[in-house]
Amino acid sequence: MVFTWKGDGANDTLEVWFNYIGPIAQNEGAQVRVVAPEPDTMAALRRIASDPIPDPITLAAPVKNKLSEKYDWMLDESLMNAEYASRKLDVNGTRALVQALVSLERQ
Repeated sequence: MVFTWKGDGANDTLEVWFNYIGPIAQNEGAQVRVVAPEPDTMAALRRIASDPIPDPITLAAPVKNKLSEKYDWMLDESLMNAEYASRKLDVNGTRALVQALVSLERQ
């Protein structure tokens, strides 16, 4: 299988998606650290693999620091959420990756 996503998009998306559904997560570059017991983490991964995909802008809304480009400070909150979602998140690629990981658990 081949999975493609935008750069660090999978880690960025995993971080916000975990935080959206419950377990606290932090993107640490090469890994996403999840602060939850393993059964809770696996349950969250199964939810990511099977629940309807949330709107990326909804996932971006709770992110505290969305500023990364020179003029981001000029955007209102709704535009900032849309910009962050389009620049940082890859929900389809991340979901495919998580589905593959969850399928390995069942083998």
